[in-house]
Amino acid sequence: MNTSKSSNCAISKQLNKYSNRFGLENINAHAIRRAFAKRLLEKGASVPLISKALEHSDLAVIV
Repeated sequence: MNTSKSSNCAISKQLNKYSNRFGLENINAHAIRRAFAKRLLEKGASVPLISKALEHSDLAVIV
């Protein structure tokens, strides 16, 4: 198994565990990334900077 995939799976399991424990809905890694990007944008960060922070391979991914 790919190390990245096993890390993602472990993170997903932890997110599920804590979202169930605390009664949170719609908590997943992608939602957290989206919220992070949205917060950066609201704080005035440029789209290229946000794209780089999210490690996108292409600026078009964020648009």
